Amino acid sequence: EGVLIFRADELDELVRAAHDGGYPAAIHCIGDGAVDMALDAIEKARQNNPRPDMRHGLVHCQIMRTEQLERMRRNNVLAYVQPIFVRADCNIVDECVGSEVAKQSYDWRSMFDMGIHTSGGSDCPVERNDPLINIYYAVTRDDGKGGSWYPENAVSMEEALRMFTIEGAYAGYAEASRGSITVGKYADLVVLDKNLLEVEPKEILSTKVLMTVFEGETVYEA
Repeated sequence: EGVLIFRADELDELVRAAHDGGYPAAIHCIGDGAVDMALDAIEKARQNNPRPDMRHGLVHCQIMRTEQLERMRRNNVLAYVQPIFVRADCNIVDECVGSEVAKQSYDWRSMFDMGIHTSGGSDCPVERNDPLINIYYAVTRDDGKGGSWYPENAVSMEEALRMFTIEGAYAGYAEASRGSITVGKYADLVVLDKNLLEVEPKEILSTKVLMTVFEGETVYEA
């Protein structure tokens, strides 16, 4: 059973105030009941005050039903996900909520297929602030037992890289200046010792950062 921090009416008012003030709400949601409450609040705010390009989002998006993804798509609600969570959660989710709900949860494949803007994070300091390990779990859904937990919900390497680059920029309204190596954008990039598009997924975990460039300045070298 989940623990609500706000009642539905309180959440409605908080999201309405943020929306009316021009601030996108980022709501932490673990559990399909919490997701319904958050989506209800966002839909009410949009209906009462239509505003172009308000990028409200759900943080975690854990334990969901597929029809809730459709509601996210319809309202341009962003997904802020942490792929590394499957490392531990794959051992408990099926037992807690049943396989029918489990296989609809952590479904990054459907998010991309539906066109939901899905950005990747780490949930630091709960987990290590390391994009590479999150990319690994996004593409492998490694169950720690030599298999993959609902592998049909994984994303491709290209999509995983997008989660941690351009989609992160989009979530911060910065896609015009950050998120890709493009003329006119800030030179924010890392140089790795392996081409992630060419290596086996298990090699992601041993990949090293050789250089970090921030706004054109080299701020780290191995």
